[in-house]
Amino acid sequence: MKSRNGEELEYPWAIVHVDGDGFFASCEVARDPSLRGKPVVVGAERGIATAMTYEAKALGITRGMPIAKVRRLFPEVIIFAGDYAWYTEVSRAMNRIIFRYTPEVEPYSIDESFADITGFQIPKKTTYEAMARAMKRDLQKELGMTFSVGLAPTKTLAKVASKHDKPDGCVFIPLPRAKEFLAVTPIEKVWGIGRRTSVKLKEEGVSTALRFIDRPEKWVASRLSKPYVELWKELRGEMVHPAHAGVRGKQQSFMHTRTFTPPTSDRKVLSRELTRHLESVLKSAREDGVAPRLLSFFVKTQTFKYRSTTIKPLHPTNLPSELLPFIETQLDPLLDSGGPYRATGVIIHDLIPESSVASDLFAPTAHERLAKVYERVDALNERYGASVVHLAASRPGQRKRGAAPGPMRNGKKKPKNHTRGMPFFQAER
Repeated sequence: MKSRNGEELEYPWAIVHVDGDGFFASCEVARDPSLRGKPVVVGAERGIATAMTYEAKALGITRGMPIAKVRRLFPEVIIFAGDYAWYTEVSRAMNRIIFRYTPEVEPYSIDESFADITGFQIPKKTTYEAMARAMKRDLQKELGMTFSVGLAPTKTLAKVASKHDKPDGCVFIPLPRAKEFLAVTPIEKVWGIGRRTSVKLKEEGVSTALRFIDRPEKWVASRLSKPYVELWKELRGEMVHPAHAGVRGKQQSFMHTRTFTPPTSDRKVLSRELTRHLESVLKSAREDGVAPRLLSFFVKTQTFKYRSTTIKPLHPTNLPSELLPFIETQLDPLLDSGGPYRATGVIIHDLIPESSVASDLFAPTAHERLAKVYERVDALNERYGASVVHLAASRPGQRKRGAAPGPMRNGKKKPKNHTRGMPFFQAER
């Protein structure tokens, strides 16, 4: 693309790709900075390594390696069960920081997002590259973990940039330099090209991304499907897939579940886990401005059998304190098999707009007061971090490394805060 004076524009579009380095493991390090510089692996609940710090990778640990093998070969490694509620909160915090720079943010997965900053360099009196550096600096300073950032004219090139110098990279690919980067990018490393396609392309002499874009469009179209033609265009600097603002479509349900080790039959543990699930799904419902008509929850036994129940509250609500009593009264019938249980989960469905919810006619004032309380809770959690304020019923016991984690920090015990079985809020200190 040419400018008015005929010179090639460096960034006809300016797309940033943000990618969290070893995201799940880095979230654990961010929560407990004493782990920094140590080999950390996540995946105890699945029995395989699902994420690891770069110190763990340096030992030779790879994704999918059995946890038993990791323990046997690398006893110095610190192993965690995945805490996906925590990882989701960090992901949301990541996107809130990116939103400071542009409203055009597209969350692509839990650990990566695209951001279109085209044109924002002018009102901010800066450059695209300076904006990308500042975004990376803010992310790392505020979240306590490293990110790899890529800036380029298209999403596909931005992906090439962010992966070029991992971890902790910040790479820019202006359009005139694109071929320089594509020449050293193996075809199998290009976003969207799978193993079978890369094998097929290599058989045709296409071993790098540069060789791919040097082939005529008709050649690509005759051998591959339409998405690969679009990929070819994006690698050449032609915007095909804009970074869409991350406006989540209204979902029909929300679910939160977690597998924990070791399995347990302890009712207090199971109740606590279900309370945490309930808080998580209802927080998502409040963020989407919806409330559920139906609530389901389940326990899964060590033999992979599910015991579940579905409840219809008197009125739709997205306030945990109004739904928690239903779980407490219906939990015991699910546990009559004796367990042990290896997973729990909560699902809310049949969602309706929050604005159309009519509270209990006999206690509208109490409902409204409670709704305002949760507005403050959400604001505090957003400002100071996930689960800073939570129901006391969801308070976990002391956390041990390698055991199922909870929102507590450093295993510090908190005083009990229960009165007549009703949940009270509790703040982390």
